Amino acid sequence: MGQSRVVSKSQSLAGRYAAALYELADQERCLDSVASDLSNFSKLIDQSEALDRLIRSPVISRDDQLVGVNSLLDKANVNALTRKFIGAVIMNRRLFVINDMIAVSYTHLRAHETPEHRG
Repeated sequence: MGQSRVVSKSQSLAGRYAAALYELADQERCLDSVASDLSNFSKLIDQSEALDRLIRSPVISRDDQLVGVNSLLDKANVNALTRKFIGAVIMNRRLFVINDMIAVSYTHLRAHETPEHRG
């Protein structure tokens, strides 16, 4: 399989997850909170080699990933929807694409911003 097909599948997967997250966050009226949680989680990934390894390693079990990530989410006091979303990503063995999901989520959030929410 060519590199462009791998990237395309990753973007498609990220897009589906991001669209679902956007819809749920919109229904629960917590778009800003979820966006902030995802931004902070992305920064943690960028700053921590251990977290990056936990996310990308195929040999680390879902349960171990869930325990490690939930520990961080507890300390960060994230929104319940953010926790459920990241938990679902882990349980579906898709954590390795979380950064793509976060990037696509920002695109969804910006595309649906109302004028009073724009900075």
